[in-house]
Amino acid sequence: FNWTQALIILYLSNLMKKKEVDRENSIQELTAIFQRGDFSLAITEARKAIENYQSATAVNILALAHKGLGNIDRSIEIYESLLANNPSNTTFLANLGNIYSDQGRLTKAQELFEKVLSVDANHINAYLGLGNVYVMQAKNDLALRLYEKMQREVRDIPIEQLQKINYRVAEIYRKGG
Repeated sequence: FNWTQALIILYLSNLMKKKEVDRENSIQELTAIFQRGDFSLAITEARKAIENYQSATAVNILALAHKGLGNIDRSIEIYESLLANNPSNTTFLANLGNIYSDQGRLTKAQELFEKVLSVDANHINAYLGLGNVYVMQAKNDLALRLYEKMQREVRDIPIEQLQKINYRVAEIYRKGG
């Protein structure tokens, strides 16, 4: 082991750190673009991030941006492709469940949300999505039991999510008379 080898190792280490910082900056920028609703630019930037960093986050944003532009079939294709390689990824499952729910494909959405909860019993968005499906299926009793279970069993539910749950429960009772 000599000084030349030590310098090469140091150089390679710094290069790897720079690539990781570049990756994080790219994903943060992509997220900001998506959040401000510039879906066309988000698709372009997501493709770059996928090519450069093989980022699952970028692929997820790519699918969501397609959904945002109304390219639902493309969004579904992306999620189904992702799930072929990652069948238990709760983010991909829940996002695809949301798309199916939006389309009125409630049985498929229900299956996906239930699968998410079988993998992660604390997945708040899956509880909310499944509860919405139950309401759309006129299964209000199931929705209420699900929301109660969530409040009882899931720890550290953010206040915004609790507000959504309470609103949904109030809506169920209001519509029920």
